[in-house]
Amino acid sequence: MLTTRSVTCGAVLVSLFAACGPSQRDPNQPDGPYLEVTPGDARLDIINRAPASLTFTVELVDDDGDRDDVTDRAMFYVDSQYGSFVGPTFTAYGGGSGVATVTATVDGVSGDAPVTIYVRESRVDASAPANAADYFTGTENPGMAPAIAYPAPDVIVPANIGEFEVHWNPGGANVYEMALTSAYSDVRVYYGNTNMGAFTPGEWFAAMAGSIEGTLTVRGANMAQPGTFGSSAPQMVKKSNQPIEGGLYYFATQSSQGEAGIWRHDFANPGQPPQPFFTNSMSPNGCVGCHALSRDGSKMSLTFGGDGPASLINTSTRAGTPPNDYWNFATYMPSGNEVVTVYHGQMVLRDANSAAVISNISSNGMYATHPEMNTAGTRLAFTQAQSGYYDFQVYQGSIYTMPYDAGTRQFGAPTPLVVDGSNNFYPSWSPNDEWVLFNRADNGTTTYDEPSASLWVVKADGTVPPVQLAFANSGQGLTNSWARWAPFPQTFGPDNEPVYWVTFSSKRNFGLRGGFGQPQIWMAPFFPNRAAAGLDPSGPPFRLPFQAMDSNNHIAQWTERVVEIE
Repeated sequence: MLTTRSVTCGAVLVSLFAACGPSQRDPNQPDGPYLEVTPGDARLDIINRAPASLTFTVELVDDDGDRDDVTDRAMFYVDSQYGSFVGPTFTAYGGGSGVATVTATVDGVSGDAPVTIYVRESRVDASAPANAADYFTGTENPGMAPAIAYPAPDVIVPANIGEFEVHWNPGGANVYEMALTSAYSDVRVYYGNTNMGAFTPGEWFAAMAGSIEGTLTVRGANMAQPGTFGSSAPQMVKKSNQPIEGGLYYFATQSSQGEAGIWRHDFANPGQPPQPFFTNSMSPNGCVGCHALSRDGSKMSLTFGGDGPASLINTSTRAGTPPNDYWNFATYMPSGNEVVTVYHGQMVLRDANSAAVISNISSNGMYATHPEMNTAGTRLAFTQAQSGYYDFQVYQGSIYTMPYDAGTRQFGAPTPLVVDGSNNFYPSWSPNDEWVLFNRADNGTTTYDEPSASLWVVKADGTVPPVQLAFANSGQGLTNSWARWAPFPQTFGPDNEPVYWVTFSSKRNFGLRGGFGQPQIWMAPFFPNRAAAGLDPSGPPFRLPFQAMDSNNHIAQWTERVVEIE
């Protein structure tokens, strides 16, 4: 017989379903002794992060069905995102929602039980009245319904996106409820007379930790007309199955965040602001610009101004080689021991510690620039052009690759990958080296700061022709440029569909904040299986939230990790 009992304590609700009656062997258990962990099914409601606790009992059941309470001998385990144990008592803090598995072990015998953790949170912004939630009872009034303007419907973001901003067209309301709900969560934030708001990193995590998708809605009410409210059309918000890893180094102009120069963001700390890494005041000529990093993040190539002197820098000390040589673009070998640099269309292989030239790289007499080494260190992609100006302005560019032998430090003959009469440039290898991401612009245009620039991918072996990232390119004159891959592959959805992330600089509007004509760093997912089938491989783009809106941000370069500065 099954019985149900409920225990309520303040803001915490625990529902327990426990078996009772005479001892008998569970026919679903394997032969031999096993542990029975009770309650066998439980739910904890975490309201506004008030901790909720539940004490478990463990019984050892032998072959005859006889039971022995071994709770005091049991070791308990649960994924730390859900909570922790002190003895047999589990406490959830609201950091994660969903179904957690509690496992108990005694002398090599184990048993487990599920615990469903449901998170509910609400926050009233200072712009709203303290009783803002009271305005959202009554009847629907379509005239008060807001319309979500950002993010795009069905947006897919990394699990650790950090702050999640929402914009809406107000309708006839002056108080708003922004809600993100899933199967295991309900998070709501209330705002006064505004057209945008944001879920904090903690609120985002609480809302989405237990689900791969959530429902975003915005409701509006008018404080002069209590008893009615309007609701936006619901939008799905989806996330990857894993948090994104790595660091992003980008160029930013002077802004409210600080001095112009190279700034960086560590995705391991999604709620933290970006950190200045190498600013203009640290440069020998007052300006920093193009940069590239080794995959492990320990080394950086840095050019002081466009077409200026350059240095190879240790990222932990920010000390570098004397800026006696000149180059604009660079790419490191996977070992970090060599680096390819380019100056006025001539690529050079250098020692990555001393900057000494090892050899010139032949490109059949053509203007070559934008070098990018693959992750295996076996092939170099680059732009081969009819002509160029300071490596930034390239005309009639095509994407070529050439083999590289790390043992002999020799490059082979270049072979064409994308040659079609358009202006193709800025190649970048996917994390598994199977795809090359690149920019394409109208024939006869330039490459730097080019409004017609768009994002494309091509299979590195040429078996799949160029495919446009249509979602990411949505709109005209957006200057979608400087595209790069995040360093690690991920999965998406219940079927674990492979997904990579790409970042790029774009001058598109950021929702209702505007900013058109001012570059910001945007991100979009890339699905390789869709690209292989000739389908649009991208999803709706979104702006990375750590940036200053009053800064021009571009040349975003990824590393596998962020190295601490000594």
